Amino acid sequence: MGGTVLPPHTKLNGYRTAWTYGHKLGFEMWRLQWKGNIRVFGLDRNVIDALAAGKCIIDSNHKSVIDDFFLAGLFWRNYLLNDRFFPWSMPDQRILESCDMTEARCRRLRCIVVDRSNPKAGIRGLQMGREVLRRRYNLSVHSEEGRTDGASNQNKPLFVEGPRRLRQLSDGVFLMADTETTFIPLYIDMPHIEDMPTTWDRSVVQEPLRRIRGEAGPQYLPVCFYFGKPYRLPEGFNRKDKAAVEAARLDLQKKILLA
Repeated sequence: MGGTVLPPHTKLNGYRTAWTYGHKLGFEMWRLQWKGNIRVFGLDRNVIDALAAGKCIIDSNHKSVIDDFFLAGLFWRNYLLNDRFFPWSMPDQRILESCDMTEARCRRLRCIVVDRSNPKAGIRGLQMGREVLRRRYNLSVHSEEGRTDGASNQNKPLFVEGPRRLRQLSDGVFLMADTETTFIPLYIDMPHIEDMPTTWDRSVVQEPLRRIRGEAGPQYLPVCFYFGKPYRLPEGFNRKDKAAVEAARLDLQKKILLA
């Protein structure tokens, strides 16, 4: 899976998924917001207008393997009419295997599959991410490259801002972005998610769902989404300039923590 060309009928498949799977996910997210299990902050006109225009990267901390499904559910009323609100995501191959996701389903759900253990697959993912942005679709990414408390991130530096925690970001996202790309920083808060097991099995999907639905107890609620102010890279940004990329990475890291 992966490549530099988007699947055929991308727009049609986007609307088809929005009106089927999207309705189901969207109603569930609306119900959970109504119950108070999910709370959303900062999703204002600036964020909506940026997503409507396209070519956005939503970069967030990675609390659970189904963060991107929750995120897509927040936009369902918008992507029924504008398929740019149905963001592409870049899940790791292992996540999809734990969810029994087929290649066809991945395409329908706009997944750009990456394999962090395979550099060639990673390059293909970056190339397809560039193509998504070039065609003015939106991307949801996690520059931590793994769950904040996942096994693969345990040796990375941890940054703390009050109760918020974020692993050091990679700079891979800047290989896809340019000065016309709009970044939307997002911080997701899931209480006590750090006590989740770090193993790769179906529990990495099932347990976050149990918690967000309230089935595991009130101590795991509410799950909060904090959107930061949209912004762009400075004019003249050059992804080959290591100092500029490092400055951009540190700035993004700070904006996610403070969103």
